[in-house]
Amino acid sequence: MKTIFFPAVLGRMKHLPRWALMPNIRTENVHEHSMDVALIADLLCAIRNELFEGSVNAGEVVRAALYHDASEIFTGDVATPVKYANPEIKKCLKAAETEACTKLIDMLPDSIQAAYRDSFFPSQDIKELVKAADKLSGLTKCILERKLGNSEFGDAEESHHSWLRENCGHMHEVGYFVDHCIPAYESSLDKVLRR
Repeated sequence: MKTIFFPAVLGRMKHLPRWALMPNIRTENVHEHSMDVALIADLLCAIRNELFEGSVNAGEVVRAALYHDASEIFTGDVATPVKYANPEIKKCLKAAETEACTKLIDMLPDSIQAAYRDSFFPSQDIKELVKAADKLSGLTKCILERKLGNSEFGDAEESHHSWLRENCGHMHEVGYFVDHCIPAYESSLDKVLRR
């Protein structure tokens, strides 16, 4: 019987730190970040479908969100300033990510590889929702660090707000999330429990 390495290798996302170039008060790894992105993506889908008459398949979006950074098992979490330093670096990293995703899919039995291909290589519409959820997750991390007294994340917080304004202005669900959900990240647990 052939050993299937796919879940064991994905489990290694727990060992990949995020925000490695910045001092963190509360460390975060790629595994927990992926879960956070999936939760936010799921809510974005519900907001789009129920409040703005959308018809996106939440299951497909959530699966894509779960695996959106899986390639980092092989590439590591490359810092944003490095990743986007110039077009050639960005192109090379994209190629490495594609190769890493293909390698992960190849770890599955042939008969189920196709079931995962769309999760690792989603359509543009799904990719756009996952990217928005990814940036929202990054924004919530910045808010948490600021609340804990870490001023190092101030520029990153503003950068995430700017990116969301510039790239998601057409996505009503993102605006709704920013207006109605982001303020809750500023609240203490006691304040939340008193509601």
